[in-house]
Amino acid sequence: MNKSIMAVLCSVAFLSTSLLAGPVQDKQVSAAAKWVVHVDVDGLVASGLGQYLIQKGKDKDLTAKTAKFKEKFGFDPLVDLQSVTLYGEDFDPAGGVAIVQAKVDQAKLLKQLA
Repeated sequence: MNKSIMAVLCSVAFLSTSLLAGPVQDKQVSAAAKWVVHVDVDGLVASGLGQYLIQKGKDKDLTAKTAKFKEKFGFDPLVDLQSVTLYGEDFDPAGGVAIVQAKVDQAKLLKQLA
């Protein structure tokens, strides 16, 4: 997993405990996991910090960028992304599991992943 992505997600998770979602779905995370990061994206977007970041992003053409992202991947990360859970059974930077919960255009996303 990309170290910079992990660093950003960990930073966001630790900025405010209000950004952390409720309990992680135990059935989704391996019992052998050595680390877990769970971010409630819906909560982040609704929070004061999230609204501040979105407003700052609008100053930098965030709306056009999210529209382009939605066109390519089939979902708007600020509207359709609900939560992200990351975990790993070791600390290898190339390993790990990402569970992303979102409302997506499945056909479009699968086409991009292929």
